[in-house]
Order: sequence, then C-alpha cells, then structure tokens
Amino acid sequence: MDASRSALAAFVGRHRPVLVAAGILVLSVVMFALDLTGVWGPTLRPFGASAWWGLLTVVPGCALVTAYRRRPLLALALGTVLFVVDAAWFGTVGMLFVLNELIYSATMSLSPRGRHRMLVVLVAVSVGLVAVVAVASDDPRLAVLVALLAFAFFGSPFWWATAVRSAQEVAELHAGRAEDALRLAELREREVVRAERERMARELHDVIAGHLSAVALRSEAALAREPDERRDRDALAAIRQSSLRSLDEMRAQILLLRSGEPDEPVAAADRLDRVAEIAETIGIRVALEVRDVPELPTAIDQAAARIVREALVNAGKHSGGAEVAVTIGAADGELQLEVRSRGGVSRGVGGAGLGLVTMRERAEALGGTFAAGPAPDGWRVSARLPLRVSA
Repeated sequence: MDASRSALAAFVGRHRPVLVAAGILVLSVVMFALDLTGVWGPTLRPFGASAWWGLLTVVPGCALVTAYRRRPLLALALGTVLFVVDAAWFGTVGMLFVLNELIYSATMSLSPRGRHRMLVVLVAVSVGLVAVVAVASDDPRLAVLVALLAFAFFGSPFWWATAVRSAQEVAELHAGRAEDALRLAELREREVVRAERERMARELHDVIAGHLSAVALRSEAALAREPDERRDRDALAAIRQSSLRSLDEMRAQILLLRSGEPDEPVAAADRLDRVAEIAETIGIRVALEVRDVPELPTAIDQAAARIVREALVNAGKHSGGAEVAVTIGAADGELQLEVRSRGGVSRGVGGAGLGLVTMRERAEALGGTFAAGPAPDGWRVSARLPLRVSA
C-alpha cells in the first residue's frame, strides 16, 4: 500500500502541469455544455451566442499551464492577457483556474526577494481593481465584495505557494546540513585512520628497528674481535633470538591489522620487568635500578618498556661500550624512567631521529612528558608517565 501511494505521488509530481491543464479543460467543456459562461461578470460574446467560443481563451490558457516550467513569469504574463480578454468577452470559469495555477507556479519559481516583489504587484493590482470598481459602481458594498474576492483569488495561490516553497527551503537546508555532517564524519574517520596508521608506524619502527639494531650491534661486535668459537656462537644465538622475535612481533602486527580488534592480544609484547632481557638482546650491559614500581596498566607498562628499549638501542648505536644505567621508579603518581649513558665510542651510525620522535609521542599520548639531550660525559633520556590511564 505504501509503495503504491509513493508511486502515485511520484507520478502526480512529475505530470502535475498536464494533469491540472486536463482537469481545467474538462471542467470548461462541462461548463460550456451546460452553457454556464459569464457567471462572474457580463460578457460581450463577439462571435455569437454559443458558449463554445470560450475555448478560444481556455485552450491557450491550458497550454500555458502545461509549459509554465520553462518560463513561469512569461507564462503568467501571457495568461494575464488571456484572462483580461476572457473577462471582457466570455467570462469562463476555466480561465479563473488557469490564472490561479499560473500565479502559484510563478511564485514557486521565485526566490524570497522575487516573492516579495510578486506580493507587491498582486497587492497593487488588487487595490487598483477595487478602486476601479468603487469609482465605476459608486457602491461601497460592491467594492468590499470585490476586495474580498481579489484577496481570495490572488492571495490564496500566492500564500499557498509561499508556504510550500518555504517548507522546501527548510528541507533543503536540513539536507545540506545532513550532507555537511556526513562530510564531517568522513573527515573525522579519515583522521582516525591517519592517526591509527601513525600509531602502527611507531609500533613497526619500535619493533623492527629495535631488533634489527640489536642484530647489527651484536654482529658488529663479533666481527670487531678475534674469532672465538664460543663467543661467536653466543653472538649468533643472540642474533637469531632477535631475528625470531622481530618476525614474531611483525606477524603479530599483521594479525592485528587483519583482525581489526585493537584489544586482542595477538603476541607477547615488551614489558618493563624484562628490561634486563631487552638489554641482553641488544648486546649491552646496563646497571638496572628499580624502586617501588607498582603493578601497571598494560598500556603504561608497554609504553615504558618501548621507551627504555629505544633508549638502549640508541645508546648501543651511538656510543659503543658506554656505561649505561637504567633507573625505574614511582613517585608523585608518576612512573619515572631514566636511561643515562656515560663514555663510550661513537660508532658513526646516523639516523633520521625517528626514535626520539616515537618516544616523545608515546609518552605524550598517555599524558606524560619526555626529555632527551646531552648530559655530563654522555647522554640522558628521561620520561614521566602517569601510573593510571586516563579514561
């Protein structure tokens, strides 16, 4: 039933001018058959007494109704001329409906400023008509009657069209706002995707760069010394372990991307209580001091471990043989991390500075702070992270 009504409404909307013109023509034919012409004023009937001569104005008027969409104002002007001729000669009811429809159609096509001008014209015509009747008849009652008829005749289609057009403009405004909201949502979605890609890029940098740097450092240390079977096998074992962990964590990242579930634990991640293992994997010795560290949320724990790993990798790359001290503690509601390296020999390994950028972004993303820079006899990295993740 609803589908049938929608189809009928769509059909009427598409063919409204033709349907209205056909209805006016049928009504006029019925009126002519009953010889009902001149019902709203005296007529001249210059071509004889037959009422069918009224078709000379009604048919062109119906044609204007069907063609008004191209030039509605021109159609209204021509229809007004036909109406004046019809009023003087025939007085057909059909031309009343033709002019009424043309006023409605012209008003629908105008902008708000155009509708204001149309109102001024209609008021001027109505006042002029009332004035002419008042002077010609010298009867104020007839003038009042003509004023009421003019208001109904000219005002009804104008106010009806104005109401319909205003409703359409409101609907168009809401539709435009809906489109703007949709575009804004798409932009926000793209921003979320971009942020997620940046996060994944940081994760991949930490995972791959850390393990590959450990492989490079261990292999370089082994090649720089005299061959020793036991020591070389230990270095190869550490290199193999770093390579396997790199592959495992890369596989975890790929599974995470495929699963689309950020909270799904797909592989074991770095943890703060594995700092010694991280340092051993990289191939450097550290003095580790841990003070009063409570149980941490997973996000804080992993972020802290990644920051420490990156700091150790940088220490191994840029200052080989340095004394590295890692201090981890909790105070004032914060997890405090410090990685300090002293001495050592520069390996001449350059970098793009992504390590410092990712460490800073990781700390600030959790509401913490990060600092890195030269210190007496070496380099210092420090970070402050909240002990709890903000909701």
